[in-house]
Amino acid sequence: MNILVCISNVPDTTSKINFVKNDTEFDTNGVQFIINPNDEFGLTRAIWLQQKQGAEVTVLTVGGVSCEPILRKCLAIGANKAIRIDASATDGFFVAEQISEICKSENYNLIITGRESIDYNGGMVPGIIAGILDFNYISNQNILLPIIEENNSMNFFPWKRNEVLQVNKFGMLEPIKSKLIVPEVMLVPLLVFDNDKYRLGYGKGFYDRYLNKYLRKFKNILTIGVAFSFQKYHKLPINNKDVKLNYILTEKGIY
Repeated sequence: MNILVCISNVPDTTSKINFVKNDTEFDTNGVQFIINPNDEFGLTRAIWLQQKQGAEVTVLTVGGVSCEPILRKCLAIGANKAIRIDASATDGFFVAEQISEICKSENYNLIITGRESIDYNGGMVPGIIAGILDFNYISNQNILLPIIEENNSMNFFPWKRNEVLQVNKFGMLEPIKSKLIVPEVMLVPLLVFDNDKYRLGYGKGFYDRYLNKYLRKFKNILTIGVAFSFQKYHKLPINNKDVKLNYILTEKGIY
């Protein structure tokens, strides 16, 4: 068995955290970095399979040379090989793309990732890897669906398969209201998109209002527009309330 374990380099929870440049950039000076604990749990399980079934374990991370100490620790724990993709981990989609390219050239029987990283609390990477590679995927991540509130704001709530959905005032299906959760990855509907990844929605502004509100607080929300390629327009008129998406996914590729 050939196992790949994806590893994140995260600040130690005992480190003092500071921000610079008007609180827009994380200050790494004096910060101790460790293996993301959830990824270390996955590595421990891979080592167990190594000992029980003779599996070969490879660890992989995306990042600069500062990540090498955690890879050396993974090798000390028992991993057979370590790979560092020399790139800045700008967002979850980019990280998933980089890992997927490695997986295409290797024959991994199992890819293990942690449930989420403890720095940005992101858990989007494994699902995106599975989508790119068309692999089976097991996770306990939440599926969130929107609810339109009485004041015409929009919020997201968890939904599980086979749970009953209710019809809202627009005739659309919604989950039953429970614990409000801010998404890590958002699939955004649209009518038209342009080369700059701006979108024209359905006229009510629910998604733009939501994103304008929460992107100021949670900058790690990954926004993916879903469309057909014929919905592309060269340049849309925009204003300061329109939100640029991270990616547009079509049947012909990703923008």
